[in-house]
Amino acid sequence: LAADFFSFKANYPNRKMICLLDADAKKERDNLERVINNNKDKYRLVFIENGTFEDIFELDISIDILNELYPDGDQILKSDFIDGKDFLSNIKRIMFQKKKAQFDKVLFAKTIALKMDIDKLPKEVENILAIADDFVKPRNFITQ
Repeated sequence: LAADFFSFKANYPNRKMICLLDADAKKERDNLERVINNNKDKYRLVFIENGTFEDIFELDISIDILNELYPDGDQILKSDFIDGKDFLSNIKRIMFQKKKAQFDKVLFAKTIALKMDIDKLPKEVENILAIADDFVKPRNFITQ
């Protein structure tokens, strides 16, 4: 993500960006924060404190989405998930055992975004939407 951020920053200097980083990207977060902190009018960073993007959603909702996306094979159940393991570690094993398929992160993200109850959005998603809303608000100050 850091390489993409700096590439977009150079190629599209007027584009506003929101970066979403998983918990394992602490080094990238520190590098990006140095740039972002002085340019919060154009760039923001949302950091997932624990796990990955897939971990921020309620497990029951994720399971419903998975069973809809992958109808073949046995139903995925909450009891299939091992406590203490992150979603991706669990789902790779479960998808192989029950669905004989590989987990498609992009398809999952698109589907959960469309089907998610607006009242049950994870705080990280709410934060991204609030930042996007702030980015499009007109500024009411005079520059000299």
